[in-house]
Amino acid sequence: MKVLTVSCSDISEYVSSIIQKMKVDDFLPDAVVGIRTGGVYIADLFARQLGFNNGTALQISVYRPSSTNKKKFFSSLAKFMPIKMLDFLRIIEAKMMFKSDGRSQIFDISLPVELESRNYSKILVVDDAVDSGATLSAVLRMIESRYQGVEIKSAAITVTTDNPTVCPDYYLYKNSTLIRFPWSLDSK
Repeated sequence: MKVLTVSCSDISEYVSSIIQKMKVDDFLPDAVVGIRTGGVYIADLFARQLGFNNGTALQISVYRPSSTNKKKFFSSLAKFMPIKMLDFLRIIEAKMMFKSDGRSQIFDISLPVELESRNYSKILVVDDAVDSGATLSAVLRMIESRYQGVEIKSAAITVTTDNPTVCPDYYLYKNSTLIRFPWSLDSK
């Protein structure tokens, strides 16, 4: 397992690579939906590079049990920690998550109103990383249940586990690579 720190320009290149894979499959969506928060940044890049919605993707909010206070505390503490220590903590966190299997989490999902106001034929759902796959699975199930007959595919930059509940159709890494995105809590 390794940790890769990426820049915004790296991510833009990653999105371009994934779009090339989509073109080979003849899948060009007419809507791009990002899973908040990290997935929205990536989805906006997809929308921009595909040339629609003024470079802005639709957003899905997914709320799961977590502690906002812990996130704020860690974010402020992480600024003072060396990268090697942050990498170590990321790997430990990932291993703990793999053992606890986050698939049983309960989600509250809010679909974007804009998704309901148009008829789409192809929708791309985007997240930055897929760990257990529980979030992506829940979002895909909800969209599929509401929009039958619509071709729905998914994309992420990395798949961090060997057997997620659902694996995105398009990804760049699937080799236990944990990515530190510019918006990650431990990004410097």
